[in-house]
Amino acid sequence: MEAPTRPLSDQASGPAPIATFSRVWSTLPGALVDAGASAREWAVLVALMRFQNEGARLSRPVSAIAEECHIRPDVARRALSSLTRRTFLDAQGVPTPVLTRLRAGGLGHVAAYRLNVPRLRT
Repeated sequence: MEAPTRPLSDQASGPAPIATFSRVWSTLPGALVDAGASAREWAVLVALMRFQNEGARLSRPVSAIAEECHIRPDVARRALSSLTRRTFLDAQGVPTPVLTRLRAGGLGHVAAYRLNVPRLRT
């Protein structure tokens, strides 16, 4: 098992704490560029990725994402929806969406997403 990653400023201060964040794989930025994601979509995705629960499941209230990104909730919703339609080519050359919605939100429930991280092409 890999040791948790922590900021450089904390590395000299004793044992590493348990990681409570999602790691960004090196292939993700390239996939977002290939998918043509806008700056707003990048910001919304990063705000969503800051809170990961239940394994690979990402969920966070749209109002919290909008507040962090300094945009209106309807704009954040459109960016999340757009990321489910934007695709990159996976290792086999198959178009894959950046985000997959696992559970719809509404009526007091927060939508859940899976981030589709591409594997390195060999």
